[in-house]
Amino acid sequence: MKKYILLLSLFLASLNSANAKSDFYAGIDIQRQDLQLKTTSFTLDDGSIYKPSVSKFYETKSYNPNFFLGYNANKNLDIELGYSMSEEDKRNNSTGIYLDDNGNDYSSSARAIASTGNSYSINTKSTLKTQNISLDLKPSYQIDQNNSVYGILGLNYVQIKLRKTSIADSFGTATENYKKNILAPTVGIGYKLKINDDFSLRSQFKYSYLNNEIGDSGVKIKSLTQLAVGVAYNF
Repeated sequence: MKKYILLLSLFLASLNSANAKSDFYAGIDIQRQDLQLKTTSFTLDDGSIYKPSVSKFYETKSYNPNFFLGYNANKNLDIELGYSMSEEDKRNNSTGIYLDDNGNDYSSSARAIASTGNSYSINTKSTLKTQNISLDLKPSYQIDQNNSVYGILGLNYVQIKLRKTSIADSFGTATENYKKNILAPTVGIGYKLKINDDFSLRSQFKYSYLNNEIGDSGVKIKSLTQLAVGVAYNF
């Protein structure tokens, strides 16, 4: 969080050197990003059905900065371009799957031992990373001189990278990488508080409908939500 505050300070300090006013604005949000994921089931070699838990194996929440540049088309409509990138989030957990000496997978250690006399547990580590480039129309309603609310209707270009690493005792480590690019519709709402002619504060919520498989990883991303608070400087 400290580095985001430093970024904000440097960003606003550079903007403050501008004197002439225009219809453009820029700023930074600190946002909480939430990914809604779904995993698919598969059959183990012992015939058991296995479905990985999203909450156990994937970190779906992150806090990251969103940089934005906007244009006041008129007093009731802004057009805004935004960019954000999530930090890599990792989990390392036992899958509850076991291998025998031949590499066959089982739902219990006892079944693996019964097969070849040995059992090797599988742990997994996953890394989930996103980049977002958004283009939004933001029609607004002026409550009074300093307060306004606005809607959000736009498109979000989302790049998702997933890295899955499996660690199985003496069998070693296997890593799989997946990437998916999605152009998704976005809707949202927001509130803006005008501080003075130069600065305003804002809070907003955005929802992007993704509904895509991340390659053949067995993971489907359903949607992405972003809840943000930030500050804007009017040029």
